[in-house]
Amino acid sequence: MARKSFKSGLGSLIQDSRVENQEEKVKEVAVHDEKLMLKINELNDELHLWRTGKLTVDIFEKSLKENKLKYNKKENSFTIIEL
Repeated sequence: MARKSFKSGLGSLIQDSRVENQEEKVKEVAVHDEKLMLKINELNDELHLWRTGKLTVDIFEKSLKENKLKYNKKENSFTIIEL
């Protein structure tokens, strides 16, 4: 019985991820600005790396520097670094 519930749970996770991917694709269609679209694609790529466990701390910190952001671990928030 445990095996059956594991399989159904796994199927549910797979189905949920497909729904999330479809929703993200719908959002991309609504964007008309090319620069914004490129930024959204970059962030989606990072999100995919995060979800699959392939986003390293180095990649995360590099992305923060490129986007002039600072991450606050305690509040789980980002702030813009003004120069």
